[in-house]
Amino acid sequence: MPNHAIQLVPKASAIAQRLLAHARLCEQIALECCNEATAEKLKRMARECTRAAAQMAPGRGTPPTRH
Repeated sequence: MPNHAIQLVPKASAIAQRLLAHARLCEQIALECCNEATAEKLKRMARECTRAAAQMAPGRGTPPTRH
């Protein structure tokens, strides 16, 4: 594996972790949101972040999400 590719792995992992944290926040806010349309947007953002995190760190699989 080239040196630059080795350096990208930790960065990708860190980005994936941040995306998962963002997804959890979106889900929590959606649960507390009184506006149904906004709650749905937040849930969609959480799914997109979870999907993007799985693509950043494919070896880890898709983490479970709370719904």
